[in-house]
Amino acid sequence: MKKLFLIALLLSACAKKVRPALDAQDEFTRAMSFYDKKDYKHAIEGFQRIIFTYPGSDYADDAQFYLAKTYYIDKDYEQAALEFEFLIRHFAHSPFQGEAALLQATSYFQRTPSFHRDQMMTKKAIELLEEFLSTYPQTDFEPQARKTLSECRMKLARKDLENGKFYLKVKEYAAAEIYLKSVIDNYPETIWAREAKYWLAESLFGRRRYDEANQLYQELFNENDQWKKKAEKRISQLGK
Repeated sequence: MKKLFLIALLLSACAKKVRPALDAQDEFTRAMSFYDKKDYKHAIEGFQRIIFTYPGSDYADDAQFYLAKTYYIDKDYEQAALEFEFLIRHFAHSPFQGEAALLQATSYFQRTPSFHRDQMMTKKAIELLEEFLSTYPQTDFEPQARKTLSECRMKLARKDLENGKFYLKVKEYAAAEIYLKSVIDNYPETIWAREAKYWLAESLFGRRRYDEANQLYQELFNENDQWKKKAEKRISQLGK
């Protein structure tokens, strides 16, 4: 009798630990409360529960968006990109489509390495950002998208510039000019374009193509910076 009483007591205690099933709305409210408290572990569990338990509910796309955003805020950018992509592909009519597209691109940007390393992630971020700007023009997210796009382009320009300077240093002029022209032609709006123009002129100077070098030096006279001063000094040498 005592044994049966202990078993009943144990079963009763276990039953108290089992959380009663919630409907989709209550489950979402609960998950959002964890999200607001920055309890991301439990927020993720809650959003996932909605997606798998109530995939056809009105809260499924909300849960998918906030699942992705939770990963993003928690700096798990790789998983965030995957979750944003899932929303974009499987919830075509979600009101979160635009913001998800931007944050997917930004997730790739957040994973981009320094300019010294391979820029595959940067190029992917640029692809997604340009697609976002084409699909969602003149939205509240446009300034952020353009700012991130600019940062990506600056990174690619810097990489080409440094490659060009390296080849110039070892007197591989043809290779240097390919990279330096890439900066000037493909990233003219970046802060690296003027520097690239100076070093391209230096490469031409090194190859004794003085007229072409002189033309580039002259083009640097439109701003009063270090590249203008360097160009003036080199032109003075050409005149001797």
